[in-house]
Parts: sequence; structure tokens; C-alpha cells
Amino acid sequence: MIPSFPVRPVANLSVLSVISIPGSPDWVAVDEKGVWISNKDQRSISLISPAQNAVVGEVVLGGHPCSGLACGFGSVWVPMCDPGALVRLDPFDVRIKAEIQLCVSDSEGGLTIDGFGVWILGESADVLLRIDPSTNKIARRISVDEGSHVVVSGGGRLWVSSSTHNRVTCINPSTGGIEAVITVGPQPRFMCTSQDALWVLNQGDGSVSRIGFSDKRISATVYVGVPGRGGDIAFGFNSVWVTAIDKPLTRIDAKTDRIVVQYVGRGGDAIRTGFGSLWMSSFVLEEVWRVDPNMCI
Repeated sequence: MIPSFPVRPVANLSVLSVISIPGSPDWVAVDEKGVWISNKDQRSISLISPAQNAVVGEVVLGGHPCSGLACGFGSVWVPMCDPGALVRLDPFDVRIKAEIQLCVSDSEGGLTIDGFGVWILGESADVLLRIDPSTNKIARRISVDEGSHVVVSGGGRLWVSSSTHNRVTCINPSTGGIEAVITVGPQPRFMCTSQDALWVLNQGDGSVSRIGFSDKRISATVYVGVPGRGGDIAFGFNSVWVTAIDKPLTRIDAKTDRIVVQYVGRGGDAIRTGFGSLWMSSFVLEEVWRVDPNMCI
């Protein structure tokens, strides 16, 4: 079937800058200091300056970073799968200031931050942990579905995807109570939030499910055509952005739930928005791309 949306070669993507990061640049996080990139092969975290479009700092870790990056409480939070830990970095001194021992549920996961603390799936793939940033200790454990690896915050709630049960659980972060369980597409994993909705990337069929914050129901399913492990999803510039290896970028209009454009070719794996740009990493190419979102049409 021929897609009803424009499919363009990756050569037509408006790449503003290509930053070389040897090894395996993967997870991306953005704060006021810059763009942070994890590197499993080099056991490091790199800091990219948007002003210079270059790496200006690096922290060497004692293990392999995995399962996402997050910024909050004046820190960068780095899960590590080997050995199991959550590392807290000082973004200004670019150094490690704490290390919390815990088992990360899966290397292909994600953590989130809200006003209550840092949330991560750990100990097993069915326990959600809250880390208190004032003590750097585990302050709460919440039982969730088995096969849960990713948690995001949005709409005043926590959302946890279970790839085993093909559903998303909505949790009240204040009480720890489960408010809703929503069946989505096959093998949901990575998620992002817009102003009024949760967007879920289903790895089983490469679709994206949209769940409204208010009614906690699926309002749309967008078939992106990116099944398989890996990939990522992010929100920004009134759009939802999906990346996958060999289909580096797909843009979904968050108002119409329709695909605007898809780029195909080498590249793709992780994505975040910030500093007026898209930031896309590719461990295959050992590069990070800075992309102009306004030209992705």
C-alpha cells in the first residue's frame, strides 16, 4: 500500500549540524545547559553546546548507561545497567555527585521526573520506584504490570507502559493509586506527552496511540510503519516526532493526528526537542543531528 503522506529520502532532511560522537550515541536529554547524550560503548555522557554545535563536556561513568536520560532537580539522571545504578550528574561542573544502587528493569526503558521526585522501573520489571532527590534514596515502591520498562509524567499523572500486557497504567503520583488501565497497540514501550495527551509508540506494529488526559481513553491510532525494537518518540513544535532505524523521522500533526511527512534512509534511534531544534542520535552512524523542525514538511 502506498502511504497517503509524503515519504522523502533522508538526504532531504533539513540537518542544521552533524555532531560526531564516536562509540554508540543513544539516549538524549535537554536542559538549560545543553543537550546530553549517553554512550554505552564509551561508558560516558557527552554534553553538546547548542551555541557551538559541538561536544563541550564529557563524564566517564563506571558502567554502561542505558534506559534513558532525564533532567530535573538541578541534575542529569543516568540509569546504568552494568552495574545497576542511577547516577546523578551535576550539569554545571559536569561531574558525578551521587550514585544510587538499584537494578534497572531493562536496557530499553525510560525514566521521568515530576514534582515528587525521580521515577524509574527497577528491582524488576513490575516495580516503579520513586527516588527522593533530597536524600538520593528510594522513597516509594509501586507495583505495576510485569513487562513494564518506561514511565513518563504528564497531566499530573504517571503513565507506565507494559510491553507484556499491551497496556498503559495511569498512576496518581501523590497516592500511588492506579486510576486507569488502557489497552493500546501491541508491545507498547516509549511514550511522550503533549499539552492534553499521552502518545504511545507500539513496537509490535509501529503504530502510535493517543490517550487523552481527561478521559484516559484512546482518541486516535496513527500507523507510522516502524515496528521493531528501538526507536523513540518526542513532542514539540505542535507535533509528535517518531524515530526508528532506517526511518529516522516521522512527523505527526498533534492537532489532526495525521502524518505530515516521513523520511527514510540511514540514521535514527533517539530524539528530543529543545533550543528550537530536533536532536536525533544514531548509534549506527555515531552521530547526533540537529534538525530544523520548521523545514520538516
